[in-house]
Amino acid sequence: MGLSGRRGLHGLGSRGDLLHAGFRGNAVRVKTPRGIFEVHSPLLGRHNVYNLLAAWAVGEALELPAETIIRGLAALQRVPGRMELVPNPSGRVILVDYAHTPEALRFVLQSLRELTQHKIITVFGCGGDRDPGKRPIMGRIAGALSHLAVLTSDNPRTEDPLQILSQIEAGLLEGRHHRYDPGSLERLPDQPGYCLIPDRRQAIARAVHWTGAQAVLLIAGKGHEAYQLLGDQVLHFDDRLEAAQAAEGTLVQHP
Repeated sequence: MGLSGRRGLHGLGSRGDLLHAGFRGNAVRVKTPRGIFEVHSPLLGRHNVYNLLAAWAVGEALELPAETIIRGLAALQRVPGRMELVPNPSGRVILVDYAHTPEALRFVLQSLRELTQHKIITVFGCGGDRDPGKRPIMGRIAGALSHLAVLTSDNPRTEDPLQILSQIEAGLLEGRHHRYDPGSLERLPDQPGYCLIPDRRQAIARAVHWTGAQAVLLIAGKGHEAYQLLGDQVLHFDDRLEAAQAAEGTLVQHP
């Protein structure tokens, strides 16, 4: 799964052709004064290709052997909560990302659309006691770039979670997106739309259920965080753990 092809890229003096981009990482042919080299990196997304080229340029400036640079880039570890793949026995493609602002959400969804031709399900919300102006904007973005947007709670703090969801929904209504009753959805609907599931655990479980061989799931907003802020309570909650548990025991056959 992924987008293959040759694309000219530049980064601080290094030039490269993107050979392959997918959920297993990137493959880039780097052109340098010392020759042409192929580099593989487990990091996802176009931004990490530019970071790879920048890192190569630094290695060149330090006169490091090309083999050392290649090994170092291949050994890089993914940042927790940033386009992080959730291992699961079902074979579903599930990613968790910290995106909790309009620009961050737009960027991660656009990056996903470059990586896959499959439908995208996005689970997200907006934090309470924070800027309410971004809520309808994030609704518009999720509606425009997802097949199914699942609105849910994300650290509501002292605000009413339903009020937050209503403000997010306003952006989706502007785009005339269809609202689905989640209780009536046994599978991913054919037509794009959105639904509201205030309980984040239930939202993740339902979204995992709808994600199959023809869809990719993004759970956005909390990333590496392992808690949920509800009123004055700090509750243990990890999107990655919730998604993995929801996916356990259900096999998906990918083409």
